[in-house]
Parts: sequence; C-alpha cells; structure tokens
Amino acid sequence: MQVTRDTVKEIADYAMLTLNEQELEHMVRDMQEIVSFVEKLNEVPTDGVEPMIHPVKLMIVMHDDTVQRTEDLDAVLGQAPDRSGSYFQVPQVLGES
Repeated sequence: MQVTRDTVKEIADYAMLTLNEQELEHMVRDMQEIVSFVEKLNEVPTDGVEPMIHPVKLMIVMHDDTVQRTEDLDAVLGQAPDRSGSYFQVPQVLGES
C-alpha cells in the first residue's frame, strides 16, 4: 500500500488536525514506514503457530475489601502543598468556577 498526501490529509481531517506542508510531508514518510513494516510482518510465515490473545498470561488477583486505619490525618494532609480543612486542595482543572 502506498501512503499518499491525500491519504494523510484524509486521516488528518478525520482526526481534526491541521497540518502544514512540512508536517504533511513528514507524516507521509512516517506513515509509509509504518505501513511498510506491517507489510513485512504479513510476510512472516505463521503456519503451525498457535494464535495468542496475549503473549503474557494475565491473572486477576482479587483481594477482600477491608477497612484499614490510615496514618494520622494531620500527618498525611501536612504533606500536601495545600489543603482546605480535612481535604487536599488542588488547582481547578475543568470549567470555570
């Protein structure tokens, strides 16, 4: 598959990205390298290889929820850069106040 400027422009439009000419050329080269690598992977013989969902066996370890006392509240909050009463105070990250 050949990655063209039009291909990259279309993908950029889907992603709502605006690319200048230099970025567009850079992306064409980078995406072509990725596609070429995937094409090489498709050439690897896989006859007799059992498909894997995940290469590492995953185990979910469940623990009982138990209430545990934490350290002294003032000692914990004392390490915070800012606090409001018995709460950590952090900068606002969403919307306006």
